[in-house]
Amino acid sequence: MPGLTERSSALFDAIVRADRAAVVATLHDWTEDERRAVVPTLRAAVRAETRGWTIAPDGRLVATGHHTDDWYEQFHALNLAVLGTYPLTALRAYPWALSEDPLVGAVLLDRRPSWLAAFADWALLTEPRSWPGVRALIRAGAIARPPLPLYLSGLVLTGQDGEIARLVEDDPELLARELWELLATDTGQQSLRAADAPDPWDQGYEWTAFYCACVADGRLERARVLDTILDGLAGDMIAYRAAWHTKLWKELVPTRPEVAERVERLRVLLGAAAAPVVAFAVKELVRARATVPPAELSAALTAASKTTVRGALKLLDDAPAAAALALGHPAADIQSEVLDRLERRDLDDAARTTLLGHLDLLAATQRPRAEALLNLKGPGPFISAPTVDLDAIPEPIRVALNFGGPLPSAPVPGEPVLGDRVDSEEGPLVSRPTHAGGWIEPSTLVERLRTASPSENAFAQALLRLAPEGRDPALAAGLTGRTGAVLRCALGGDPVPDDGPAAAAARAVAGVTPISVNVTLDLDDVRPIDWLVTSHDGPTGAGPLADHLATLDADDGERWHRRADPLAFPARRDIAAAGAINRLGWNLDAGWTQPTGTPELLGVLLSEREPLAPLTVRFIVLALASAVAEEHLLAADLLIAAIDDGRLDAAALEPSRVDLPVIKPNRLAARLQTVAETGPLQRAVVRDFLDATVDAVTARPGPLLVLFDELCAQTDTGPARSREYLRTLSHKAAKSLVKREGDPPAAEAQLALAARVRRARRWMAA
Repeated sequence: MPGLTERSSALFDAIVRADRAAVVATLHDWTEDERRAVVPTLRAAVRAETRGWTIAPDGRLVATGHHTDDWYEQFHALNLAVLGTYPLTALRAYPWALSEDPLVGAVLLDRRPSWLAAFADWALLTEPRSWPGVRALIRAGAIARPPLPLYLSGLVLTGQDGEIARLVEDDPELLARELWELLATDTGQQSLRAADAPDPWDQGYEWTAFYCACVADGRLERARVLDTILDGLAGDMIAYRAAWHTKLWKELVPTRPEVAERVERLRVLLGAAAAPVVAFAVKELVRARATVPPAELSAALTAASKTTVRGALKLLDDAPAAAALALGHPAADIQSEVLDRLERRDLDDAARTTLLGHLDLLAATQRPRAEALLNLKGPGPFISAPTVDLDAIPEPIRVALNFGGPLPSAPVPGEPVLGDRVDSEEGPLVSRPTHAGGWIEPSTLVERLRTASPSENAFAQALLRLAPEGRDPALAAGLTGRTGAVLRCALGGDPVPDDGPAAAAARAVAGVTPISVNVTLDLDDVRPIDWLVTSHDGPTGAGPLADHLATLDADDGERWHRRADPLAFPARRDIAAAGAINRLGWNLDAGWTQPTGTPELLGVLLSEREPLAPLTVRFIVLALASAVAEEHLLAADLLIAAIDDGRLDAAALEPSRVDLPVIKPNRLAARLQTVAETGPLQRAVVRDFLDATVDAVTARPGPLLVLFDELCAQTDTGPARSREYLRTLSHKAAKSLVKREGDPPAAEAQLALAARVRRARRWMAA
């Protein structure tokens, strides 16, 4: 076709010069045939792996094969040429050709293909940042606006990072329509909240700041903005997106008269599906001192948020039946406030019916008040006491497990630990566990050593896993040389003097070399990890034992690369616990958390045959207070199970009192409540644990006091060990506790004895 060579050469030259405006100008008035004629050349240039383009002697665009300084600008010019020449089917194979370059619209406007509207929809769906080009087509009248969520989604994403101010400056018509729609309409995949995250240079929230600036200088009418924010919230908005609207409302700082003018709109929000929207509406209605019909406050009165319920109660005038709905809240202090209100009024039939319906939901501390309002007398605490048969339990086991007294410290000498057999393929054969928990049966290890010549480290690891059952030095009578001597040492024979890893492991297993492990608090340092400082006195050097102990080296910068292996030394699970504590300190805070190896250790400790030494118990309670869900959920499961199977009681939990200064009381209270709710024995153990340790809480003990008071009320029991300490406190729950009297129900002792018997029977069965 005449002139094609010159025009295509001009196009290629504009690309090489990275002149985007020249690309647009060159393509002006080209026919579709002319555009299709250069597609093969452009396609070859696009597909070539290159960092730049040039023009070949024959006038065609080719890849340079090496990096050029302006290749990035050339790339954008090439994109414009692709959009101005490719057919729609070919364009869809190259979504990267889309960009936020406003010249995209100019190229497509000049071309005006029949598929322009379909292309605009596809462009926004594939790359929302292509919005400026689509907007140029709309302003030129070439296409109608795409579906609104798709269109607004592109605007939200394009306008972030401060770009919205430039977009509005170039296109003031956005102030008349689109900016209002963003406040009241679904914005599709992109949300203003996600786009409005603060940038790392503390430049603030760009979308929020822009709206506030527009209101301040009059570009957007303030009253209409406030109305439209509320209209947007009323559109069944999810909680995540609603947070941006409520934030903008707060940034605009509406006056009380402005809020009062919008009471009707705010009342609509009381029926929103998102709890934060209901909470926002209640707060603003309280500010406006509005009158709200009780029927509209049902969602607020039954909300999970204490603040929302308290606000809803303020909005009620004299509606006791409606106020009684809030008795379903699990917090005893909310229930108390509702009962305060009900006690000041004469209850009508509707209020009495509602109160009666909520009676079984009330905390034990509040139920007597409700019963008094209803002229009822509820039954006292009832615990079904099991029948316990001790005749079959041998006297030595009763003595070892201290029947009738607190649990002895674990491990109890002679108590078996071997549970289910396992088929492990981990590590060398000689050190593979034979039973769950990482244990190796002594007789099996002896047989392995009769036919194997393991490495020093494999031998040492096998010895560290030696189970306490069946340790008879005579088992190794047929083994000679150093291997036999070291093995007999581990089995309880004569100690061996050499310093090799296997000998060190044998002496540790036999108890010849004592290993002490300690965790202390250091509250002088603000870094959470330094709150819990671990130390040990034990063998050093090389080998599995030394490596295991090295996880406790608090001053060793390499400790972050090591985690205590819960299966490395089963008889000293407290070492693994201290190793996890060394990292667990981070997870006691609400911010940055760290992987600790805690879930793996908790999973091993769940077995009913696992002895729980004092330091291991401290680890479990610390994990219970972790901010990491997997850690605190597993810790709760372990506490529940260990109380039920006779491995834990309140006395066994008491060593953790030293860690209470670094545990958030509100978090610990919630997790202990979960444990207490699982059964009467767990409830008794948690109650007695709080009685023994609540004085160790150095700050904000309120949540633990409330839980303690509730558990005492449930069992008609008064504090024993903590009474004098409680007298020094001004907290309402502490005063309530001081007034409580009574000894624990006798059935609790029977439940504890039954758990001890279950433990004894496991011993007998083994």
